[in-house]
Formats: sequence, structure tokens, C-alpha cells
Amino acid sequence: MMDRRLDAIAKDAVPAMMPLETVIRNRPASVTDACYTKDGEKVTDMARCAQMFRSCGVSAQLLSMRTPVFDDALDMAILDNELPADFQSTSRGISMATTTDTPLQVKTLMPSITVDDLQKSIAFFEGLGFAVVERWEDGGVLHGVSMRAGDTQLGLNQDDWKKGRDRQKGAGLRFYISTTQDIDKIAARARQAGVTLDSEPRDTEWGSRAFDVTEPSGFKLTITSKL
Repeated sequence: MMDRRLDAIAKDAVPAMMPLETVIRNRPASVTDACYTKDGEKVTDMARCAQMFRSCGVSAQLLSMRTPVFDDALDMAILDNELPADFQSTSRGISMATTTDTPLQVKTLMPSITVDDLQKSIAFFEGLGFAVVERWEDGGVLHGVSMRAGDTQLGLNQDDWKKGRDRQKGAGLRFYISTTQDIDKIAARARQAGVTLDSEPRDTEWGSRAFDVTEPSGFKLTITSKL
């Protein structure tokens, strides 16, 4: 049974915000869900679970010590393979050592990616709603830009091809973009601008609405908003 399910998960090509979403989608019909209260009470009414954990975001659902979890040994075995080593599954759920204080206090984080065609990538992100705020030129040639959407910035750099033209971009990386705006309107505007959607806007099991796109060089993005 485990082998059959793992094979189904491996063949599942539907875009997912998290590995857990694929696990859920391919679970056997005999599997039932459950969550636990902070006192250890098992709750099988998923409407109650959703009410109890309404405030949990996507990350918080996995990292919180009071997270709804699936009451199934098969699910837990798969989750143990999907989650980082410092997670520990127990009969009462998933826990991880956390801290609220860190040596480094970060205010902003600006990813910078190398792209195949800078102009195409600029047009792609403009279609999503980003705007160019800084340009990096040398001898009249544009080599990169800084783009902004709200309080978040992203750097785009033209590949100089010194590492070869067959270099794969975007492998093992996905950008999650969270907004309070209407996801359907963002998707419609992107589509009008010529952006191809990997998936149409959808309600997720994490209490959000989201859609997926791929930047021209291969970088994957999921744009999401809480319901």
C-alpha cells in the first residue's frame, strides 16, 4: 500500500503549494483526518478543526506545535520523509524546536535571480504587477534591474552565459508571494498581459486562494491570499 501511494505521489504533476498538499490529494479513501486540541483531545470533525486553526498560515500549519495533523500511520511515514530532519512526529502530531529570538534580526530579504532573457522576465513580472525601480547599465547595455511590488523587491540579472547556455534555472526553487489583494483580479490582469498561468486561481486546503505561474527562464511562483 505504501509503495502504491508513493508511486501515485511521484506521478502527481498537479502544482502544489507544499508537499503535504500532494500527500493529502493522493491519500486512500480509507484514511480519515483528525486534529488535536492543546489538551490532546482528538477531533475528527474537520469543520471544527478548520475553525480551531483558522488563523494558521501555510507555514504555521506545519511548524506550530498545535497543528492539525492527519491521524494515519501511512501519512505520518510519508511526512517523516518530506519534512526536515529536525521535525519529530509523535502520536499527538508534529513538533519542532523553535525560538522567537535569533542572533540576526532581518528587516528585508531581496532575492536576485539570473535570467535567460532580461526583457522577457521584466515583462513577465510587470504582468504580475511589479514595477522597475532601478536599472543597472554599462556602456548603454542593460544588465539588470530591481523590481518592486508593495514592500518586496526582486533583482533580475541577464545571464552572461559564461557557465554555458544549457544551465537549468529555477530547479528546486519556488517563490511564494503573499498578498491581501484579490487573487482572481491579479490572475486576470496577468493573463491580459500575456502571462500563461500554470494553474487557475483555486481555494486551497490551507484557507487561501492561489494560482501558479512560471517565469520565462523556469522559476516557479505561487501567488496566494488568505480567504
